[in-house]
Amino acid sequence: MWPWLAHRKQVLVVVARAGLLASLAAVAWVPILGLLVSDVPAAGRVVVAGLAAVALARPGIALLFLAGLAPLGGIVNLLCGMPYSLTEPLVLAFLAGWLSREAFRRRTLLSATTQGLLVPVVLLATVVGASIAVGLIALQPFVAYPQQFLHDVLTFFWSDYFDNRTLFEPLTSGLTFLEGLGLFAAAAILTEGSADLARAVARMTVAGAAGVAALCLNRLVTVVLRSGDTWRALEHHLATIRISAVFSDVNAAGSYFAMSAIVAIGFGIAASRIRWIWTGILCLLMMALWLTGSRVALFAVPITGAALLVMVFRARDGLRGKRLVIVAFVALALIGVGAAIPFAVRDPVRLSMKQSMQDRWDLARAASAMAAQHPVFGVGIGGFRALSGEFFTPGLRRLFPRENAHNNFLQILAELGVVGFVPFLWILGGVGKRIWPGVTGKTVDWPLLGVAGGVVAFLVTWVSGHPLLIVEVSSAFWIVLGTCVGLARAAQNVSSTTDRAPRRWLSLLSVALVVFIVLTMPARARQAVAGADLVQASIGFSQWGPDETGRRSRWIVAPRAQFFVPANASGVRLPLRLVAADRTPAAEISIYLDGRLANRVHLAVGTWNTVAMVLPEHARGPFYRVEIDVGDWHASAPPTADGPDRVVEGIQMGKPLLVSKPAR
Repeated sequence: MWPWLAHRKQVLVVVARAGLLASLAAVAWVPILGLLVSDVPAAGRVVVAGLAAVALARPGIALLFLAGLAPLGGIVNLLCGMPYSLTEPLVLAFLAGWLSREAFRRRTLLSATTQGLLVPVVLLATVVGASIAVGLIALQPFVAYPQQFLHDVLTFFWSDYFDNRTLFEPLTSGLTFLEGLGLFAAAAILTEGSADLARAVARMTVAGAAGVAALCLNRLVTVVLRSGDTWRALEHHLATIRISAVFSDVNAAGSYFAMSAIVAIGFGIAASRIRWIWTGILCLLMMALWLTGSRVALFAVPITGAALLVMVFRARDGLRGKRLVIVAFVALALIGVGAAIPFAVRDPVRLSMKQSMQDRWDLARAASAMAAQHPVFGVGIGGFRALSGEFFTPGLRRLFPRENAHNNFLQILAELGVVGFVPFLWILGGVGKRIWPGVTGKTVDWPLLGVAGGVVAFLVTWVSGHPLLIVEVSSAFWIVLGTCVGLARAAQNVSSTTDRAPRRWLSLLSVALVVFIVLTMPARARQAVAGADLVQASIGFSQWGPDETGRRSRWIVAPRAQFFVPANASGVRLPLRLVAADRTPAAEISIYLDGRLANRVHLAVGTWNTVAMVLPEHARGPFYRVEIDVGDWHASAPPTADGPDRVVEGIQMGKPLLVSKPAR
């Protein structure tokens, strides 16, 4: 009996794992299939479909391609004629293929340490997924009725996800974060059993960075050659402009080049026959880092380099014949940084360093205040920028009405709360614990040291930037972070059988936290809707605009329209007007209050009718929900830019007039 129960338990685990991975793969396939059946250029579809097929058959090779191409997605799309960057389509294509393969193959034998790293990944993914759901529920009253809203979200995810990133912010921001976690898990699992693949992925990441750097230098050369005086223009532009030819954020580009430069140093020192190639790549990366003008990235390189040197010279073995090479590579990096720092400090175009540091401090204080006000679950993934103005000082608000935290640590804490920030630190700490023996041992593993140093340099830049918000940069970081796992295992030469299994109580606690997060979602959704500024929310209305007399109004464009009234009002007056070309004498409409019929009104044609309503003394929440059922009288052709003489029939509503409750 007991063996039968054990076998049944094992079967259930296998089925649950396959079901979970297949579900995740299905989610990744949705926008990919939508792209493949769309009318975008065939070249782009072939590239995406090709990577998905390779990931399904040979995921290690697909990871290599992705490591080199992902940062260049904004350039690949131009070569393919695509209307948007190919970075995220490539990432999702890889994840869709890899997850599909993992779901329907025998379970991969992973070390206990790697399994332990996947625990916080699952926990953090659950937190982000719950935050996406809560954010969408809070967004629904501003967009459409629930059924139509769900249809709009699914349609967006199928056809417009890559093309319009501003719609449904919780979904787009959350999925970007989840894609990063998926890349980390894939890189850690695929490289754990193959040190050669881990090193190849790291090299390909540096190769992609070299390509991005070359494009930055090409941008500078192009600008300089267009001027008459080449040398004077070169001197002027080096002192005044910041260049990032591929990424939209120059500071994120600086973080990316700092990470890649440290990785290149590690591989350059380890190389023997092609060291001159790594020297050229390092020069290219340092020049590109200089052009970004990112102060924190420029300082991160010497800080990380100094820390690595201290660790290196503590080692007893592996330094013979390499001391001169080490000094040469590090000196090259320091010379580049030393030449760039005066430019960064005295940049006449940007704010002074003192002012920049003051702004970062004010942003950090605002992020800390936001996190303190929403400590457990945060404000929701992707919600920092929208709510940031409420926490800014008046002086900072004049400069930035809304802005990101310019500190990735604080932004994650403010958006995901403690339940998200702790597993995030758990991932970083787990990787650090995994690589620590490899970088502090008697023998120096230069590729591991370079990759670990690159991750540290990237993390240092987080105190003054948010590179994880740039998809191209975050993809590279998560791949490099996962590669650390494979390189560390190769450096330690530990077999999976000698690994200590993760503590059982830790796994049980993680399961309990996942259940807690899922069970609290309904209460969080209700709280998010109640806390939203629903006065600005409406469904079934056109945009505001003047009528023929200049009165501010908007058309009802759906059979049933909805808006909200604050609970501190005792009454509301609704200006309504029927517009009909056939001179219909009147139309009957119904008005509902919190779902209950409150009034039936007959509207005369052409004249404004003011409908007065007394609101209940006690509201169910901070707002009353008002719905207007106009039936077939909704405007089928609301005003557009076609011309002022366009005929429109339907019902207009002016601005509601509120009657405040008397003071007690």
